Amino acid sequence: MKYVLSSKQMKQVDDHSIHYIGIPSVVLMERAALAVADEFLNMKKGSVLVVSGSGNNGADGLAVARILYQRGFDVDILLVSDKEGTKEYAIQKSIIENMGMSLVNKVADATYDYIVDAIFGIGLSREITGYYKEVINVINHIHSYKIAVDIPSGINASTGEVMGVAVKVDKTVTFGYNKIGMLCGKGKNYCGTIVVKDIGFICNNMRLDIDTFSIDRNDICQLPKHKSDYDKGKCGKTLIIAGSKDMCGAACLSAKAAFRSGCGLVRVFTHADNKIPLIVKVPEVISDIYNDYTDKDAIHLKELIEWADCIVIGPGLSTQESSVRIVNDVIYFMAKATWNIPKTFVFDADALNIIAAQNPQLTSKSFEIQPLNPSLNDQQPVNLSLVQQLEYIKQQNKAHIIITPHIGEASRLLKKDILQVKEHPIESAKKLYAMMCNACVLKDYATVTTGNDGTYINTSGNCGMATAGSGDVLTGVIAGIVCLYKYEAASPEWIAAMAVYIHGCAGDICKEEKGVNGTMAWDIAEAIAKLL
Repeated sequence: MKYVLSSKQMKQVDDHSIHYIGIPSVVLMERAALAVADEFLNMKKGSVLVVSGSGNNGADGLAVARILYQRGFDVDILLVSDKEGTKEYAIQKSIIENMGMSLVNKVADATYDYIVDAIFGIGLSREITGYYKEVINVINHIHSYKIAVDIPSGINASTGEVMGVAVKVDKTVTFGYNKIGMLCGKGKNYCGTIVVKDIGFICNNMRLDIDTFSIDRNDICQLPKHKSDYDKGKCGKTLIIAGSKDMCGAACLSAKAAFRSGCGLVRVFTHADNKIPLIVKVPEVISDIYNDYTDKDAIHLKELIEWADCIVIGPGLSTQESSVRIVNDVIYFMAKATWNIPKTFVFDADALNIIAAQNPQLTSKSFEIQPLNPSLNDQQPVNLSLVQQLEYIKQQNKAHIIITPHIGEASRLLKKDILQVKEHPIESAKKLYAMMCNACVLKDYATVTTGNDGTYINTSGNCGMATAGSGDVLTGVIAGIVCLYKYEAASPEWIAAMAVYIHGCAGDICKEEKGVNGTMAWDIAEAIAKLL
């Protein structure tokens, strides 16, 4: 697990290393410059333009220019500010002047093999205008290989917001830790490949409240292992409630992914028309079917929930009347449950759409729950939204609730515009967590998972995973990881974030084997076995 820092937190680390530990700032700067310059070691010698501001990021850039010049590159420097700048900037500027390095006034008519962006660093908080904006627009139109020093200029390091305009680079060499704004929001699209370099920051005896993280390959190696004396029951039992009439694909994908991720037994509660294609595609599955979803089916569903360790509901379920009744019943069973150990419920896809449609308000108050139960009808229904019921279940620790909305589903749950959710993924995920669940997986090109112990920003995966059924595979992976942790304590958000990372890594395998355009969801499910 890796820390992911905001701009403020990174500045605290920097100040602590310099003022408390006593590492001179120019030492850290030299190591930062070497870290960037070393990315050129395997590159062909060529022409380089270093574009520097007058702050410490610009000073880093000047140091990079000097090192590349000494290594035989043809280096030009564009100083975009005539301000006096920081003390460190003055030192680095004096050095390049004493060396007689080439300064240029513009980039519009020049052609370079490489451009190093060192205009603004992680402290940028204002919109970029004027000459700075002109320079960045010119840089973006030049067909050179671009490398950013610490962060692409124009990206808010804490939010990922583009501050009017930003440099779009091929690689970002960032120092110490990843920054939140580089992994999510629009910022992710500007950073290219991110390389995190240790330049000597020291955090000893420092109080730093970090609550944002990313998962890496080392964490996969720490997953619980099946023991030699396990039978299929001990390997975990998953119930997948999925697939309306003639909508079997999602159920098949989720079931396949659950098996590939470690489940010992998978049962699928689905419409009768799906039985044959389900057992043909995934013969290991136990199918439990219904036609019109009667009270008898509801009683059987309750028994299946009692049987399972993890319950998935929603893939391919549709929002028709029988599906609405099923979702209501599942939540009712959760609220009335008396099991000693909370089960994990994963709400996905149409289950979330059904919940969103019955969520007329965002803020709920304390209440005594008497949940609506349209199928069994053993009590008078009351006017409580499904979100309120889930909030109660969460508060009473009757179940561990994981929800997996994509941006559209999240916007419906939050009653917010899609663009608002997309531009503020962490804030949106945290609101959903507070409303209704123990862990929220907000799916996007940078999936955010949040819960009580913090937020995880996913760093695996690729655009080839934007294909039908990919989300259904993720739901199955979450169930599989829940089952792997059956005998070990782990928070719902850790389990969900781990599943998201594994899902993305499997997608990266598919990218290598099938290509971006050729990847299908079934390929991702199969690649999970290879990965693990």
